[in-house]
Amino acid sequence: MLAACSHDITAPTAAGTYVLIALNGSPPPCFVDSVGLNSATSAGDWVYSDVITVRTDSTWSEVELDSLFTPAGGRIGKAYTGNGTWSANGGAVTFDVGTGGPIPGAIGGDSLSLTTAQGRWVYRRERGL
Repeated sequence: MLAACSHDITAPTAAGTYVLIALNGSPPPCFVDSVGLNSATSAGDWVYSDVITVRTDSTWSEVELDSLFTPAGGRIGKAYTGNGTWSANGGAVTFDVGTGGPIPGAIGGDSLSLTTAQGRWVYRRERGL
């Protein structure tokens, strides 16, 4: 995990667009088994991309592109979107996803990491050229 910063992360310093660079240590595309997924409709999932936008008004949104494996052996392309609010305390961050419960993580510099049932997601903030 990222080390906590010596100062609080604030909305203006955390705001930006974060792109997935690793899931459980592997760069995209990366495979996630059915842990935390609906096993009736998915036997696993290839995550091709995930982008989270963190805003100064303490809201966030996400677009994730996946390919699901069905229990019958087929594949289904899927785009997930999400949004909610976020808060930070020092280098610790929490993303509120509503009914799915909060997602804990760490934020600092240009890095964001989140921990879910599928594992550790690591993102890098995009910077303008």
